[in-house]
Amino acid sequence: MKKAVFTLFILLLAARSCFYVDDSQYRVEIDPAFNPVLHFTSNFDTIDSIRIVDSLVFKYEISIDTGKLYYADLYLGNLQLFRSDTLADSLWLYPYYINDGEMYDITIIAYFKKYTGSLADILDAEPYIADTSWRVTFFKNLE
Repeated sequence: MKKAVFTLFILLLAARSCFYVDDSQYRVEIDPAFNPVLHFTSNFDTIDSIRIVDSLVFKYEISIDTGKLYYADLYLGNLQLFRSDTLADSLWLYPYYINDGEMYDITIIAYFKKYTGSLADILDAEPYIADTSWRVTFFKNLE
């Protein structure tokens, strides 16, 4: 009896793998009606050579014409400084924990919803990414 049940179980598993599904019938290319445009602005935009000698506030703003921001990560080099879920934020930068005279990139990576209409987008599981960066030099003392 056990042998017959085992054989039937193996046949059911093998038969399940023999079904053919035509992918072209269910495949859908999602073409969103609009593509959101992201713009990053900062108080560093107007400065040509950014030199940080003392503490300095870094303010940024993210504008999305159509879309929704999930969150934005701010990096100094490869070090993640913080994560924010607001469109505008600020952070004080101090030169004390950075090597003197070295250049670093301050990078913002924004994860946002694009409203493509796909199932992943409806479930908020399909973030799109945009980023920008500013090059800064830290000096501990001005000499």
